[in-house]
Amino acid sequence: GEIFVMREKGGKAMRITDNPARDFDIAWSPSGDTLLFVSDRAGNQDVYMVFSADTTERRLSRSLKRTIVRLTDSPQNDFDPSFSPDGKLIAYVHNLGDLVLMKPDGSQKRTLFKGWDAPKYSWSPDSRWIAYSRNDNDFNEDVWIISVAGGEAVNVSMHPDNDWAPVWSKDGRKLAFISRRASNNVDVWFVFLRKADYEKPKEEWELEKEAEKAEKKKKD
Repeated sequence: GEIFVMREKGGKAMRITDNPARDFDIAWSPSGDTLLFVSDRAGNQDVYMVFSADTTERRLSRSLKRTIVRLTDSPQNDFDPSFSPDGKLIAYVHNLGDLVLMKPDGSQKRTLFKGWDAPKYSWSPDSRWIAYSRNDNDFNEDVWIISVAGGEAVNVSMHPDNDWAPVWSKDGRKLAFISRRASNNVDVWFVFLRKADYEKPKEEWELEKEAEKAEKKKKD
């Protein structure tokens, strides 16, 4: 398993890693010049970072010099890393299902929550919250939201069947997820995260959409 990077328009792919171990589980930084990945080159799965070492070329797809930094070093596996949207933190899953946060240099690691099942998580657009889903002791999966600062998580799906894979809207006001509900079908559902949005009538939503379209047309 090696990692390659190429320009969006296509062309030659640049080989980023060259190691007999497996390199996988990639995630870009918000700036697009740094890549997180997982590798078992040290014996078990750890999180690594790669970026250009060429001072004149920051793009990994063009740089001929690269620096690889190991960010985690644990007897248990670390995987599924991702940057916060503001680039100030990195989240990853540790061992069976602990979600851990750290600085981009690998320092100040702290466990946001512990668990035995690996969560499917998603950063909020303002980097203040994380939504995640995972199985409980009855093997039912729900969607939760927890503050990056810590504290108690809140169950926002509260459904007896499985709900998973949360994704935030760009404005952070809605949370979409996959759910098995009607006639055992799997569909996309969403929940309002603000009471005012939940109570807003359909007519107001239509007026808001029309106003957004008019503003976009004006800008165009």
